[in-house]
Amino acid sequence: MTDAALTYSSYLRVPELVELQSPRSDEHDEMLFIIIHQTYELWFKQLLHEFRHICSTLDGGNLHQCRLQFGDTCL
Repeated sequence: MTDAALTYSSYLRVPELVELQSPRSDEHDEMLFIIIHQTYELWFKQLLHEFRHICSTLDGGNLHQCRLQFGDTCL
């Protein structure tokens, strides 16, 4: 852990994040395309994170906890 103050920007690593968009042409819509598709990839990552949590909960044999967290879709 560093001594630097934790800020919104440092926690989310915003400077690094906004440097990841590197259009390869001068087309105006390319930046939008990159940002939308990078966002999709982040949502996919979140879905996988949630699926792993569900699988872990089910593998642990705790169906009651699964139902509390995820509702009856966890049958």
